[in-house]
Amino acid sequence: MIYKERYFLYEVIVSLASILYILAEEGYGLMLLWPNSPHANALSRPLFISTIVIFSLLFTLDFLKLKEYKKTFKYTSYLSMSVLILFALFTHPFDVFSIRTEDNIGRIISWFLFILFINCAITVLIALWSWLKENSTDGMVVFLVFSATLVAVLVRLFAIQGMGANSDLVQHTGFITRGIHIPLIGGYLIYKAIDNYRYNQLARIQLLEEKSHLTKSLIENKDAERQRISMALHDSAGSIITGIKANLQMIRDQHEDITKDQHYTESLELADQLQQEIRNISNDLLPSSITKLGLAAEIKRILHIIEDTYHIKTTFETNVIRENVLDEKVTLHLYYIVREALDNIVKYAEATKILIQYYVYDDDINLIIEDDGSGFDLNQAKLKGGNGLKNIELRVNWLRGLIDIYSKKGTSISINIPIVKD
Repeated sequence: MIYKERYFLYEVIVSLASILYILAEEGYGLMLLWPNSPHANALSRPLFISTIVIFSLLFTLDFLKLKEYKKTFKYTSYLSMSVLILFALFTHPFDVFSIRTEDNIGRIISWFLFILFINCAITVLIALWSWLKENSTDGMVVFLVFSATLVAVLVRLFAIQGMGANSDLVQHTGFITRGIHIPLIGGYLIYKAIDNYRYNQLARIQLLEEKSHLTKSLIENKDAERQRISMALHDSAGSIITGIKANLQMIRDQHEDITKDQHYTESLELADQLQQEIRNISNDLLPSSITKLGLAAEIKRILHIIEDTYHIKTTFETNVIRENVLDEKVTLHLYYIVREALDNIVKYAEATKILIQYYVYDDDINLIIEDDGSGFDLNQAKLKGGNGLKNIELRVNWLRGLIDIYSKKGTSISINIPIVKD
């Protein structure tokens, strides 16, 4: 953010000093505070113009962030600013080390303006270098604006030598140049802030899109791998088990007495169990019943298995009669979300009741999964980086949906998925 940068603070100081300088030039300087102090009255303009020049140079160094000769410009600037400060301490009405007299006051003012001119010239040269050598738009703006200050100091320097001292232009150079500086630099910084904000927003949007694309790719690759493993189990391993069973049947046909052999009967039973286990694993990875009967029927089937296996009371509510409105990928993602949530409940929640509500409307899908288990700390779960909750959130994000998780005594997961229509 621009307001957090040092150059923003420098410009605020320059702007305030500019306003005070304009007031001093029009006769409303520090004499308003100390009307009976001639030193205070004489201090107004040199104090404010010195502040303007010094902080303008600091602003330029920090704002342009030169790449080449940065140290050279920096040390030269610090030297010129130090000379200006020391000269002011010794010659101007600070009453510190003043060596001014009535006889040398004219020469002192001339030297003071000359030193101001040198500092302004360094500021303009730095900006010009940035503009021409580094093709910097910032350098061009600073060069054009601060050139006005350089010209104003030069005009004052000529005026003190008696050239045009009574001119209205000379008398009001501060008003004119400060009137140019404040709106131009202020307006440009506002423009930069808006431009930076837009850039950051675009970068944030691009990052979110890239993250979404990466998430989509990860999920799609994971699902493709699930499908590949499921098909491999069904086709390859399933075929091998079928072959083993066929061979065992052939052996039995050739040797009828073998049915009395315990090892043979156990081998046949193990083959049947292995075949059923492979079917179950394949179905868990990519259930064929989803494409045939739909998600609602598959959720019912899973809940029945949970009731029979873990003795957890389950309730399923839905308005779905025939599922032909959802995209196949959406259905699969919702299935994996439900499976992930139910697996977590069975493994960790110590629940006695599970409720699933699945409603499909014209524009969106509402899915709620609740249990009366022990609950969990959501922040701790995210810090630990468990895959269960992370996978659910990834799939919801992929579907451009919203998820709300509440867990204390029991857990409630509420998911809303928009239906994208062609």
